Amino acid sequence: MTARNFARDPRVLVHLDGGAEAIVLEGEVDRPAPGGVPAEVVDAYEDKYGWRLDPADEGMPYFRLRPSTARALRADDVRGSAVRWSFDA
Repeated sequence: MTARNFARDPRVLVHLDGGAEAIVLEGEVDRPAPGGVPAEVVDAYEDKYGWRLDPADEGMPYFRLRPSTARALRADDVRGSAVRWSFDA
């Protein structure tokens, strides 16, 4: 996924790695205004990657996922564990 792709089509589907317990999110991404990036996100990014995001920088690769659907299941019990949530836009 790249910023060019998001600009062309903001619809996304993302999931966590691993197959024992799956979580899939569907929705759209957007770029929040510089003041819309929570300080906790900037701090967590710096802690993890050693580089501080500057939300005011137009070239900063920060996007926000607004999920419309979430699905979860366990591989050992797909029929008994599969759930789906829908979120208002």
